[in-house]
Amino acid sequence: MNRKSMIGAVANTLVLGAIMRPLRAFAVTRVHLVNKQWNSVVVEVRRGDSTDPEQNSLVPGSPFTIPKGGEQVISSDGLDVFYRRPNDPNNPASGWTSWYHRSVFPDHDEDLTEEL
Repeated sequence: MNRKSMIGAVANTLVLGAIMRPLRAFAVTRVHLVNKQWNSVVVEVRRGDSTDPEQNSLVPGSPFTIPKGGEQVISSDGLDVFYRRPNDPNNPASGWTSWYHRSVFPDHDEDLTEEL
């Protein structure tokens, strides 16, 4: 590959990277956390790209208390959404469940409903 071809290839890669990166930032996935079962349930929600949920930022207002029949809508802001609740929502001291993870894809604008 000659120098001119190499510069062209690098420029194309940079342009494609600049185009593709904003797509992730503008993907809007809404995760609807719905409580149909418990009198109320506390839910901790984080958003981010780390596979370790603890390294991601808490969603403002989290943890949320969702009453029976209630719903909390979380906008992804282009980031993956992680959430968890107490093992026994009637006993908040029961410890947390494992993290649930909902991925966000660059070209999707969608709503996901999760029953707690």
